[in-house]
Amino acid sequence: MYGSECWPVSKMHERMLNTAEMRMPRWACGFTRRDEVRNEDIRTLMQTAPIQLKLREQRLRWFGHVMRRPPLHPTRQALEMEAILSDSEMNQLIVYRFIILLGICDIVEASVHCMTGFALIFQQFWSISLGNLLGSILVPAYFCCILTGLILSFVRFIQVVYPEYATVLFSSKRGKYWLIIVAAVFLPYFGLMFSPLSMCAFSLTSYTWEYDLGLPMAYFILYIDQYVKQTMIGVTCVLYVIIFVVLWRLVKSLSLPFSFTLTTLPYLINKNRKLFKGSVHNTSSHRERLIMYQTFFVTIYATMQNITYHNMWYVDEQW
Repeated sequence: MYGSECWPVSKMHERMLNTAEMRMPRWACGFTRRDEVRNEDIRTLMQTAPIQLKLREQRLRWFGHVMRRPPLHPTRQALEMEAILSDSEMNQLIVYRFIILLGICDIVEASVHCMTGFALIFQQFWSISLGNLLGSILVPAYFCCILTGLILSFVRFIQVVYPEYATVLFSSKRGKYWLIIVAAVFLPYFGLMFSPLSMCAFSLTSYTWEYDLGLPMAYFILYIDQYVKQTMIGVTCVLYVIIFVVLWRLVKSLSLPFSFTLTTLPYLINKNRKLFKGSVHNTSSHRERLIMYQTFFVTIYATMQNITYHNMWYVDEQW
């Protein structure tokens, strides 16, 4: 039974255990196959349970004793996408669509980096054309990730600072047009990177992505990386600072102690529905808290990634 708790037991093992388990009571009762007595009747006579049920019971008992964090714990809410995907009302809101799009862009980037790891192991399958293709996917995906974060901060800014315009600009029908902006930027950017005008490929010797500076549009792409992306990150930061200040003033106006945690904002929204009209509707405070956890952790992660990516020269100088 201890083995059934810890070790993986397949269907074949269950059948073997079931056969061995039934031989003993049949032998103890003096029955053979010729007696044509069913195994269920023998179990009823001896008051024994099937081995399959006991295996399942022991597995549940084994995993049931493990201490789990409560459902409201931040680590369980940070990646809790069920609050978005399972709620039809939240699916209609543009903010949560952008959160999902931000995750998709990040997955695309991580997949490209994962493939470069395999390229270091199996270098015989690596080629310049494959590296150019992956670089043509990575650079636009990273730009779209920053663009998605910028639009997401702008949506939050309008919903908090100018809620009267939120319904007009970000209704469920107009939300798809904001999503199209990201796709409309990705496709031309990908075409430019994959064209003979520019190239960004992974170097197996320096373990980094390198631009071919001899191509005509190489410095234009570098200009976008060095200035446009960092400007977008700065604007995103400014918008979030303004949102924080507005919420801080709202807390002071309500004469509440400003222990501004992630659980404070859902309370304020519930108490001031008119101010936040068009952004939360009738969503429960629990689900609002889930979304705020997601937004907070995604913002911290994306900010640290952007700062370290665009300031690698500083890291090189320190080390």
